[in-house]
Amino acid sequence: KITLEDYLSQKAKYTPFYNDDTPVDKKAIMETLINDIVLLKEAENLKMNQDRTFLREIEYFWRQSLIEGLLKKKNSEIKNQVKVSEEEIKNVYAALKKEYYLRMVQLSVDKSDLKMDISQINSDYLKAHPEYIHYDSDFNWTDLKSLEPQLRYRLLSGNIPLNKWFSIQDKKVSYLLFVDKTKEKDIGSYAGMKPEIETFLQEDKEREALDLWLNALGEKASIVINTELYSKI
Repeated sequence: KITLEDYLSQKAKYTPFYNDDTPVDKKAIMETLINDIVLLKEAENLKMNQDRTFLREIEYFWRQSLIEGLLKKKNSEIKNQVKVSEEEIKNVYAALKKEYYLRMVQLSVDKSDLKMDISQINSDYLKAHPEYIHYDSDFNWTDLKSLEPQLRYRLLSGNIPLNKWFSIQDKKVSYLLFVDKTKEKDIGSYAGMKPEIETFLQEDKEREALDLWLNALGEKASIVINTELYSKI
């Protein structure tokens, strides 16, 4: 059977190609629907719907569709909840007026594995433990706006200390940073920059809220990994 709902759903896919003055090609829509059913029947006759590869693909598509639907729903909720205040925009504007002469180290281990207070770390310690370092930027002038959004948000969320190591966390990845000095830079007027700052700050806050939600789901879940098998992969 081809229902009215089937027809209207298929017609909606054609809508971008039509406007109010263009008659809808009913015949083309019906032919598409009929051909689809004829082809499905033939695939069933050949028992293709029982093929393991096909079933795995269907399961994958089903799971991804559910995940996509859930994330879309949650993103919509977060978008309505997250607000950017005038004070936040002003604080970010002040931070963006500076450039930071900083060194960023991405750790290949958790920061707790360093077995020492972060503020006590020095260049000699890092040099003696290259196995802890995944990436080292060395010192260079950096505009916070050019950093990865999740790192930028964490730096803009708090005060940036000078002349001592501090750490920030992005999900499971730990970073060490050392800001040696700062300098002022011209970024234009507050009025001119306000819309851009508000946009990326809104996006940063939404991304942060989604990450927190995902982490909370993971903490509630019972997750067991077969480490013996995993180590052999």
